[in-house]
Amino acid sequence: MLDLKRTGRNLYRSLHAVIGGWMVLCYLMSALTGLWWSYGWYHDLASKALGIEETRRAPAADRKPKEALADAKGDAPRAAGSRKKRGVEGAPKAMDSSRAISFDPAWQTFVQRVGRDFGRASLTVSRDGRAVSVERFDGPLRGGLMDRYTFDAATGSLEATDLYANRPINKVIGASMLTLHSGAVFGVPGRVIVMLCSLTMPLFAITGWLLYLGRRRKRREADAIAPLPSFATSHANSDLLIVHASQTGTAERIASLSAAAFASAGRAARCLPISALDSVSLAAARCVLFVVSTYGDGQAPDRARSFVRQMMARPAPSGGFGYAVLALGDREYPDFCHFGRQVDEWLTKAGARRLFERIEMNGRDDESEQRWRRQLSALGAATVAGWEEAPVQSWTLAQRKLLNPGSQGGGVHHVRLKVNAATSPGWTAGDIVEIYPHNDPAAVARVLSAAGLDAGALVHGRRLDAHLSGAVLPSAESVRNMSAAALVDTLKPLPHRDYSIASIPADGCLDLVVRQRVRSSGELGMGSGWLTAHAAEGSLVQARIRANAGFYRPDGERALILIGNGTGIAGLRAHLRERSAAGSKGHWLLFGERNARYDAFFKQELEAWRADGTLARIDLAYSRDDDCGRYVQDLVRHSASDIFTWVGGAAAVMVCGSLAGMAPAVDRELRAALGDERVSMMVANGLYRRDVY
Repeated sequence: MLDLKRTGRNLYRSLHAVIGGWMVLCYLMSALTGLWWSYGWYHDLASKALGIEETRRAPAADRKPKEALADAKGDAPRAAGSRKKRGVEGAPKAMDSSRAISFDPAWQTFVQRVGRDFGRASLTVSRDGRAVSVERFDGPLRGGLMDRYTFDAATGSLEATDLYANRPINKVIGASMLTLHSGAVFGVPGRVIVMLCSLTMPLFAITGWLLYLGRRRKRREADAIAPLPSFATSHANSDLLIVHASQTGTAERIASLSAAAFASAGRAARCLPISALDSVSLAAARCVLFVVSTYGDGQAPDRARSFVRQMMARPAPSGGFGYAVLALGDREYPDFCHFGRQVDEWLTKAGARRLFERIEMNGRDDESEQRWRRQLSALGAATVAGWEEAPVQSWTLAQRKLLNPGSQGGGVHHVRLKVNAATSPGWTAGDIVEIYPHNDPAAVARVLSAAGLDAGALVHGRRLDAHLSGAVLPSAESVRNMSAAALVDTLKPLPHRDYSIASIPADGCLDLVVRQRVRSSGELGMGSGWLTAHAAEGSLVQARIRANAGFYRPDGERALILIGNGTGIAGLRAHLRERSAAGSKGHWLLFGERNARYDAFFKQELEAWRADGTLARIDLAYSRDDDCGRYVQDLVRHSASDIFTWVGGAAAVMVCGSLAGMAPAVDRELRAALGDERVSMMVANGLYRRDVY
């Protein structure tokens, strides 16, 4: 089904596949009939298959027919003499060129036999001038759908008839290739359909090319993203493997905790990212536990792409090992836990022994996580602290400021939260905050109005509108004639939204940089709409801080090369504030946005850090400005020699911002400047870190 509400690659795929599916029969017919004239071998094979003894027409230079169309009124055509062949010298003459050919006798006999009630007629003289063929068309001229009469040119006597109604189906098809090709065999609707299909052909070329570019970009993005360092690889010879494929860190956290649970019970476990898993390790293991995420439309995490291409493209090694899969996903997507299911199927086909049924976990699904822990206990793991994440806390939305009024892009807001608890939770520059949004009150009111229910009705001790505020809203049609209790029982909680923290605990507040997203319906995105519009200043916001060790500053005192775009300034700002508070000097910021006039985020802060030496250098790119027109990756390319020098002095590179476009482009420029081997070494040593989304 064609869904024009989709965007980007999903829309291209929908246009390419759905419209192509509608038109595939038309394209197939056009292709099979078009080959009739394109290749002689195809013409001969098709003729034999149809049982038609037909010789292909000679090239134009070797033909000598004389054709004329007679008007439907029945007027006789004018006589004509044969014409000398053009482009062929010395060819023998098939007839006397001085002799005039008269169509009158044949025409008169044709009119007497057929009458004047016909659409069109085509008259053709034979090469020797002794016979005249008349092809009669009823209605529009439609290629093979005609009757053919052959007359003696001199006397006009009828020598042969070939009536369309009496022809066998194979000859009808053979004579109707042009009408089939053009759609005329189906009348005007057929011609219109073929015309529309022809006009849409460029659409498939464009969408196909865009899909190819998207796949190539995703592949490069996946290759550019280095695997996270393993935090539990000391037991290199362990026969218990715990493999994680994580997009945002959740799968890695569960895998690390699983390894710790076995370690507490005295059993060594080797925890590693799926990108580090090879056939030798898999075949040597006795037990392999997979904790794998799915993101987007059934895609494997970025760091698992190489595993999919290299390992899953062939059968898994058959070592008789036991395995289990914890699949993480989001039920809002149709291909829920698709990658986890792929891994499970791949292992089953290889004959691996399933230890217990696959567990599928929908977002923050505590019940599924507890089932996983119970299964680990059955395998000998102990109970360890840390499974429970930091609690969700209430924060006050203390301040909200639009940073780019008048910008060509979506509004970017500086949102400031203050914790209500007596003790503020700590975090590290690079960490992420999970925001638990609420619905637009107007959307909640529409659902209640459709259901005819009172917003203040109490269900399980809470107001009905409070239940709906934090839940995925049902459609208006589905709630009609439903009681308040029945409605609450059908609700599912809204998923959280992740944001990079733009401040440090010493600031006394938690800062976010949020770009307002607008859906095709005109409604604001769930998370950005809640933080930038629906939640009033002074209201409560539910949030939880989550560690993001993959974007922590590397150990030791060293210069940082901070690269980003858009709202990626948040993660970079946190590191700059941390470095400034520590008195660390000599860092470098390369940042890109749209317009210098509107999108110069935190300009005064950056200038102050430049003045006090925290930033030794600032390079800015504004892609929509006529005097600039560059992106942040262009800054990297133009500063390649300086980056090489800084990295040679032990500087670390940290990238924050958009995964689509910026991050892979910056990675390519860094590899061009430093070389693949050096970049790979920086990744291994934790000197090249990214937080991209």
